[in-house]
Amino acid sequence: YKNEIELLPQTSSLDYVYITHPDKNDEHTVKISSMKDMRGKELYSFSLIKSTNSRAKQITQEINEKYDCVDAYQNRDSIDIVAKGCSKGKAIVLLKELLDIKRIAGIGDSYNDVPMLDQVDTAFTFHDSPQEIQSQVDYVVFNIQEAIDILKEE
Repeated sequence: YKNEIELLPQTSSLDYVYITHPDKNDEHTVKISSMKDMRGKELYSFSLIKSTNSRAKQITQEINEKYDCVDAYQNRDSIDIVAKGCSKGKAIVLLKELLDIKRIAGIGDSYNDVPMLDQVDTAFTFHDSPQEIQSQVDYVVFNIQEAIDILKEE
């Protein structure tokens, strides 16, 4: 996918964004040419930016079929790649347990949010989210304030 994608590795350092094709130059953006440039850095995920939803979906499926050590999640026209078993849904489960939370709501707008939306007690998405996401939630809203108002009524 070398000529098709823009690569955005995420590290535990919040000081810099590493990117293959920066759209602007600033002191917090570091241009890299490949993953080799990330040697020695502690990576927790990276994203591949693709120009079309359908191509991102295809690449996501290929990664999940080919590699056992990672999970890929489509986020419309990009792909988030994380360690196997890591997801927003897993984070919700762990947070509920760790903080002894009885009920939790979540709002997501794309495919990479599905694991989270499956784990929350009340799931929201937006009217401009893909139809597949809208069909899996409790409420479709225009904005976060609308979701908050619904939760206040429950």
